[in-house]
Amino acid sequence: MYAMGLDVFETPAELEEYACQQAEDMPVWPEEGSMIYENGLITVKMGESS
Repeated sequence: MYAMGLDVFETPAELEEYACQQAEDMPVWPEEGSMIYENGLITVKMGESS
């Protein structure tokens, strides 16, 4: 899929789990630190998980 000028793909389960673990200690968007780029993965915390 192509969106907003970027190729977008479904995240493999192990990367999704990794991103969720990273997001636990992150503030919610748009606060500083709510978005990280690490190991080729962009993680943005859009809200608190339920």
